[in-house]
Amino acid sequence: MSVVDYLLAPYDFLHIIDQFIVCNFTSFSDHAPLHVRLRCILHDSQEPERNSGTSNNSYESYRWKEELKDQCYESLTLNSGVLSQIVFSDIEKSQDGIDNYVESFTSNLMDIISPFFCKSHNSNNTCDRTRSKTTRYKDDKPWFNYECKRLRSIYTSSLYTFNRDKNVENHQILIMSKRQYKRLENKLKRKYKRQEVI
Repeated sequence: MSVVDYLLAPYDFLHIIDQFIVCNFTSFSDHAPLHVRLRCILHDSQEPERNSGTSNNSYESYRWKEELKDQCYESLTLNSGVLSQIVFSDIEKSQDGIDNYVESFTSNLMDIISPFFCKSHNSNNTCDRTRSKTTRYKDDKPWFNYECKRLRSIYTSSLYTFNRDKNVENHQILIMSKRQYKRLENKLKRKYKRQEVI
Protein backbone atom coordinates (compact mmCIF):
# COMPACT_ATOMS: atom_id res chain seq x y z
CA MET A 1 0.00 0.00 0.00
CA SER A 2 2.99 2.29 0.49
CA VAL A 3 5.79 2.79 -2.00
CA VAL A 4 9.44 3.03 -0.94
CA ASP A 5 11.14 2.05 -4.17
CA TYR A 6 14.13 3.91 -5.52
CA LEU A 7 17.06 3.76 -7.91
CA LEU A 8 20.52 4.90 -6.86
CA ALA A 9 22.62 6.63 -9.48
CA PRO A 10 25.59 9.02 -9.44
CA TYR A 11 24.61 12.64 -10.04
CA ASP A 12 26.63 12.69 -13.29
CA PHE A 13 24.43 9.92 -14.73
CA LEU A 14 21.00 11.33 -13.86
CA HIS A 15 20.65 12.79 -17.36
CA ILE A 16 20.64 9.30 -18.97
CA ILE A 17 17.64 8.10 -16.93
CA ASP A 18 14.68 8.47 -19.30
CA GLN A 19 12.01 6.74 -17.27
CA PHE A 20 11.42 5.30 -13.80
CA ILE A 21 8.18 3.45 -13.02
CA VAL A 22 6.99 1.36 -10.07
CA CYS A 23 5.09 -1.40 -11.90
CA ASN A 24 2.13 -3.49 -10.78
CA PHE A 25 2.60 -6.44 -8.44
CA THR A 26 3.17 -9.89 -9.93
CA SER A 27 2.90 -13.43 -8.58
CA PHE A 28 6.70 -13.78 -8.62
CA SER A 29 7.45 -11.56 -5.62
CA ASP A 30 5.98 -9.63 -2.69
CA HIS A 31 7.63 -6.54 -4.16
CA ALA A 32 6.51 -4.49 -7.13
CA PRO A 33 9.06 -4.59 -9.97
CA LEU A 34 10.79 -1.40 -11.06
CA HIS A 35 10.99 -0.32 -14.68
CA VAL A 36 13.98 1.85 -15.59
CA ARG A 37 14.81 3.10 -19.08
CA LEU A 38 18.32 4.41 -19.73
CA ARG A 39 19.47 6.47 -22.70
CA CYS A 40 22.62 4.72 -23.95
CA ILE A 41 24.88 5.24 -26.96
CA LEU A 42 26.82 2.42 -28.62
CA HIS A 43 30.44 3.33 -29.33
CA ASP A 44 31.37 -0.05 -30.85
CA SER A 45 31.09 0.36 -34.63
CA GLN A 46 30.85 -3.43 -35.10
CA GLU A 47 27.81 -3.80 -32.85
CA PRO A 48 25.15 -2.94 -35.49
CA GLU A 49 26.74 -5.37 -37.99
CA ARG A 50 26.67 -8.19 -35.49
CA ASN A 51 22.99 -7.59 -34.78
CA SER A 52 21.93 -6.89 -38.35
CA GLY A 53 19.14 -9.09 -39.64
CA THR A 54 17.94 -10.02 -36.15
CA SER A 55 14.97 -8.67 -34.32
CA ASN A 56 15.52 -6.36 -31.34
CA ASN A 57 13.17 -8.59 -29.37
CA SER A 58 15.16 -11.75 -30.12
CA TYR A 59 17.38 -13.24 -27.45
CA GLU A 60 18.91 -16.53 -26.40
CA SER A 61 17.51 -18.32 -23.38
CA TYR A 62 18.72 -21.26 -21.32
CA ARG A 63 16.65 -23.74 -19.36
CA TRP A 64 18.10 -25.96 -16.64
CA LYS A 65 17.93 -29.69 -17.42
CA GLU A 66 17.76 -31.70 -14.21
CA GLU A 67 18.88 -34.93 -15.91
CA LEU A 68 22.16 -33.28 -16.99
CA LYS A 69 23.02 -31.96 -13.53
CA ASP A 70 25.80 -34.53 -12.89
CA GLN A 71 27.44 -33.98 -16.29
CA CYS A 72 27.29 -30.21 -15.78
CA TYR A 73 28.90 -30.55 -12.35
CA GLU A 74 31.60 -32.83 -13.79
CA SER A 75 32.31 -30.34 -16.59
CA LEU A 76 32.63 -27.49 -14.07
CA THR A 77 34.98 -29.60 -11.94
CA LEU A 78 37.17 -30.54 -14.93
CA ASN A 79 37.38 -26.91 -16.08
CA SER A 80 37.67 -25.33 -12.62
CA GLY A 81 41.36 -24.64 -13.29
CA VAL A 82 40.49 -22.35 -16.22
CA LEU A 83 38.03 -20.37 -14.09
CA SER A 84 40.44 -20.23 -11.13
CA GLN A 85 43.16 -18.87 -13.39
CA ILE A 86 40.86 -16.00 -14.40
CA VAL A 87 39.64 -15.37 -10.83
CA PHE A 88 43.14 -15.15 -9.37
CA SER A 89 44.73 -13.27 -12.25
CA ASP A 90 45.92 -9.70 -11.78
CA ILE A 91 43.42 -7.33 -13.30
CA GLU A 92 44.03 -3.83 -14.48
CA LYS A 93 42.40 -1.48 -11.96
CA SER A 94 40.36 0.46 -14.49
CA GLN A 95 36.88 0.25 -15.98
CA ASP A 96 38.22 -1.48 -19.12
CA GLY A 97 40.25 -3.91 -17.02
CA ILE A 98 37.22 -4.89 -14.93
CA ASP A 99 35.02 -5.16 -18.04
CA ASN A 100 37.53 -7.46 -19.74
CA TYR A 101 37.85 -9.55 -16.56
CA VAL A 102 34.07 -10.04 -16.24
CA GLU A 103 33.69 -10.71 -19.97
CA SER A 104 36.47 -13.32 -19.91
CA PHE A 105 35.01 -15.12 -16.87
CA THR A 106 31.46 -15.07 -18.28
CA SER A 107 32.56 -16.26 -21.70
CA ASN A 108 34.55 -19.19 -20.27
CA LEU A 109 31.75 -20.15 -17.87
CA MET A 110 29.19 -20.13 -20.70
CA ASP A 111 31.47 -22.30 -22.87
CA ILE A 112 31.64 -24.86 -20.07
CA ILE A 113 27.97 -25.06 -19.09
CA SER A 114 25.99 -24.07 -22.21
CA PRO A 115 25.91 -27.63 -23.66
CA PHE A 116 23.77 -28.63 -20.65
CA PHE A 117 21.09 -26.04 -21.27
CA CYS A 118 18.37 -25.64 -23.83
CA LYS A 119 19.26 -22.72 -26.08
CA SER A 120 16.69 -20.87 -28.17
CA HIS A 121 15.41 -17.55 -29.45
CA ASN A 122 12.28 -16.13 -27.84
CA SER A 123 10.67 -15.74 -31.26
CA ASN A 124 10.99 -19.47 -31.89
CA ASN A 125 11.42 -21.05 -28.48
CA THR A 126 11.50 -24.78 -29.19
CA CYS A 127 12.38 -25.57 -25.58
CA ASP A 128 9.48 -23.96 -23.77
CA ARG A 129 6.86 -22.74 -26.17
CA THR A 130 6.15 -26.07 -27.83
CA ARG A 131 5.10 -27.38 -24.45
CA SER A 132 1.87 -26.24 -22.83
CA LYS A 133 1.79 -24.70 -19.35
CA THR A 134 0.10 -27.84 -18.05
CA THR A 135 2.90 -30.04 -19.41
CA ARG A 136 5.54 -27.78 -17.87
CA TYR A 137 3.84 -27.98 -14.49
CA LYS A 138 3.70 -31.78 -14.74
CA ASP A 139 7.43 -31.89 -15.56
CA ASP A 140 8.65 -29.19 -13.16
CA LYS A 141 6.07 -29.52 -10.39
CA PRO A 142 4.67 -33.08 -10.31
CA TRP A 143 3.03 -32.34 -6.94
CA PHE A 144 0.96 -29.50 -8.47
CA ASN A 145 -2.62 -30.88 -8.26
CA TYR A 146 -6.07 -29.55 -9.15
CA GLU A 147 -6.64 -27.84 -5.77
CA CYS A 148 -3.29 -26.09 -6.04
CA LYS A 149 -4.22 -24.93 -9.53
CA ARG A 150 -7.59 -23.64 -8.29
CA LEU A 151 -6.05 -21.64 -5.41
CA ARG A 152 -3.39 -20.25 -7.72
CA SER A 153 -6.10 -19.08 -10.09
CA ILE A 154 -7.89 -17.31 -7.22
CA TYR A 155 -4.61 -15.73 -6.12
CA THR A 156 -3.70 -14.43 -9.60
CA SER A 157 -7.25 -13.13 -10.03
CA SER A 158 -7.09 -11.20 -6.73
CA LEU A 159 -3.65 -9.90 -7.74
CA TYR A 160 -5.13 -8.58 -10.98
CA THR A 161 -8.02 -6.97 -9.06
CA PHE A 162 -5.65 -5.32 -6.58
CA ASN A 163 -3.46 -3.92 -9.38
CA ARG A 164 -6.55 -2.39 -10.98
CA ASP A 165 -7.88 -0.92 -7.73
CA LYS A 166 -5.38 -0.61 -4.87
CA ASN A 167 -7.66 -0.27 -1.85
CA VAL A 168 -7.49 -1.83 1.63
CA GLU A 169 -10.21 -4.43 0.98
CA ASN A 170 -8.57 -5.73 -2.22
CA HIS A 171 -5.22 -5.78 -0.44
CA GLN A 172 -6.61 -7.97 2.36
CA ILE A 173 -8.20 -10.35 -0.17
CA LEU A 174 -4.88 -10.56 -2.02
CA ILE A 175 -2.92 -11.37 1.16
CA MET A 176 -5.43 -14.04 2.21
CA SER A 177 -5.59 -15.73 -1.22
CA LYS A 178 -1.81 -15.74 -1.55
CA ARG A 179 -1.41 -17.21 1.95
CA GLN A 180 -3.87 -20.03 1.17
CA TYR A 181 -2.18 -20.85 -2.12
CA LYS A 182 1.38 -20.76 -0.74
CA ARG A 183 0.41 -22.82 2.32
CA LEU A 184 -1.00 -25.63 0.15
CA GLU A 185 1.85 -25.38 -2.36
CA ASN A 186 4.51 -25.73 0.36
CA LYS A 187 2.60 -28.59 2.00
CA LEU A 188 2.36 -30.55 -1.27
CA LYS A 189 5.99 -29.84 -2.09
CA ARG A 190 7.18 -31.12 1.31
CA LYS A 191 5.02 -34.22 0.99
CA TYR A 192 6.37 -34.95 -2.50
CA LYS A 193 9.99 -34.51 -1.37
CA ARG A 194 9.46 -36.89 1.58
CA GLN A 195 8.07 -39.52 -0.79
CA GLU A 196 11.01 -39.02 -3.17
CA VAL A 197 13.47 -39.72 -0.33
CA ILE A 198 11.63 -42.94 0.56
